[in-house]
Amino acid sequence: MSNSVPSKANSFSPSTHSVPRATVSRSQSTMHISQPRHILPCLDGGPGLAMDASLLARHRFLCSRLWRKSYRKLRCSHSKVLGPGFLLYGPQLWHGSAGLPVVVAFSLLFNRETTSIASAIHKGRMENGRRYQATKEEDYWGPSDQQQFEAFEIGHMVFLVLDHDQPNSLFRAPIGNSPKNIMDIGTGQGSWAIDVADLYPSATVRGVDIFPPPVSWMPLNCIFEVDDVLREWTWRDPFDFIHLRLMYGAFNSDGWAQLYKQAYDALEPGGWIEQMELDVRVYSDDGTLKKEHLLFEWGPMFVRLAERAGRSLQTHETMRNAIEKAGFVDVYEEKYKIPLGPWPKDPLLKEAGYLQFAHWNAAMEGWVMWMLTHYGEPEPWTKEEVHVYLAKVREELKNPHIHAYEPAKRVWARKPTKEEEQAKAKAKEADVKVEPSP
Repeated sequence: MSNSVPSKANSFSPSTHSVPRATVSRSQSTMHISQPRHILPCLDGGPGLAMDASLLARHRFLCSRLWRKSYRKLRCSHSKVLGPGFLLYGPQLWHGSAGLPVVVAFSLLFNRETTSIASAIHKGRMENGRRYQATKEEDYWGPSDQQQFEAFEIGHMVFLVLDHDQPNSLFRAPIGNSPKNIMDIGTGQGSWAIDVADLYPSATVRGVDIFPPPVSWMPLNCIFEVDDVLREWTWRDPFDFIHLRLMYGAFNSDGWAQLYKQAYDALEPGGWIEQMELDVRVYSDDGTLKKEHLLFEWGPMFVRLAERAGRSLQTHETMRNAIEKAGFVDVYEEKYKIPLGPWPKDPLLKEAGYLQFAHWNAAMEGWVMWMLTHYGEPEPWTKEEVHVYLAKVREELKNPHIHAYEPAKRVWARKPTKEEEQAKAKAKEADVKVEPSP
């Protein structure tokens, strides 16, 4: 039996209002926010907001977890939606009336909860100035370097904002209050794994990828491992929950079938799997995205290129059936429309649009460089041609008259209990007709 959750953001309408600003004050070690509102993303911020550019490179990754946690704390203390200005270019320091950066207080608070890990050395392969993952069998089309890790972090923020109204903005699967073992496949930057480890301090959370995440600090119960999930799994303890996100193009159809089967076998009976994927195609519901726009052809072109490369970017369309085929039951899905830019009137969607614009801006080169220089149409492109193309796409993204969005889908499902599997086996036996002997 299939299940579905009503789609988020079924309709949008452009905002006709100017963007107000937020003000912050700090008094006696307490941070107060008065009437939090939207702030246009910019490098030097606005009144009440400032960024020390000299800290940017040093703290961008060290403080990513800090910013996410402080962001959620601030949002939970107010009914209105906070603007994304202080997390788009983190570290942006919120200054109070005394001019002291609030980040100091948060750093002292959260550093007590973390532990250091040794840095891993994994060169991957360099191509067109970007670093890519590689296994013995094949190369991966998406880069794994500092620029792309920054994009991963912003993408993580997008989903936190979209699901802010949910009891748990990190996932939907009802795993209970005391899971023991959780896995994040394709962990990337490690943001999701770290947040879940914070949420369940008694659980062991494993973030697995074929390239080590750039993490210097993490919770004691969070482990990052470099591994190829298409090889034989050697983890001894069964998992209560396995999570995947934004892994389109990672495997071919046989690889996906193998992965879901291994995930099924590795889960506890009654355990859950959940996957979140984007549709790479861009749409508009009001006709503002025209056929002559590059964004109109963006998705179809890269779907074709990926097919030529032996990969599919249509994971969002195939994952549900593949998960059901692997044996999972109680399959649910939820659909999203993620705005590209701050054009919606709804404050939450406007905030998500800011972040998704920043996500695209940081990630686009990594998304397209390998595809276009290897499989571009009508022939492989040069690096310079890719940069010219991306400059034109960025201009379209900045156009407030194009009300574009990107669909996404979340699917979660349960492994049957032992009793359910036994009942299914008995029912199957009962259906077998025994041929009468001659």
